[in-house]
Amino acid sequence: MEVIHEATLAIVDEVGPAQARLAAIAQRAGISYGMLYQFFPSRDELLLSAVLAQLAKIEEKWRLTGEIADPLQRIIAIAIAPIDGVAEHARAKDILVELQGSQSISQAAAGAIRRGSELGLTLLGQALRDAQREGFFPDLNPDVVAVTLLGISEAYGSSLYAPISADWAEVKHQIPRLIRRLAGT
Repeated sequence: MEVIHEATLAIVDEVGPAQARLAAIAQRAGISYGMLYQFFPSRDELLLSAVLAQLAKIEEKWRLTGEIADPLQRIIAIAIAPIDGVAEHARAKDILVELQGSQSISQAAAGAIRRGSELGLTLLGQALRDAQREGFFPDLNPDVVAVTLLGISEAYGSSLYAPISADWAEVKHQIPRLIRRLAGT
């Protein structure tokens, strides 16, 4: 399934979700159109599955941050995970816009995004509280900082605020600097 999702996201990156065709995706994935159709009876279901797989990768990165002992490094890893996801497939977010007309698909996407956001905010809030116990982020509300940090990746991942050709390496470089400055280091 990962090959199909990667092929889908690659095609979406090239032509956008509106122009992504099942035949091109099947060819990129190295499978027949009929086989692709067996897994995904509609283009919308395939697009949704691909974007949900991308969101799942971000969530997995977030879960792995629990193994990072240094709270500042954990905060940085949590804040950068969504940026990595957007940088990997910059136009994947456009799939959600494309699918807004389908109520059942929109509900599935909205639910997945809400659950992912809650996970990110919970992990980031906990990491911020851990950092405060070590003297970082003096006088800052950890919940406000968490929403702000995740909001940066949301805004930067939105075609409304940032161009598709954003310099993701620079964003990844600046986020840790911002976090360290907020932390008072």
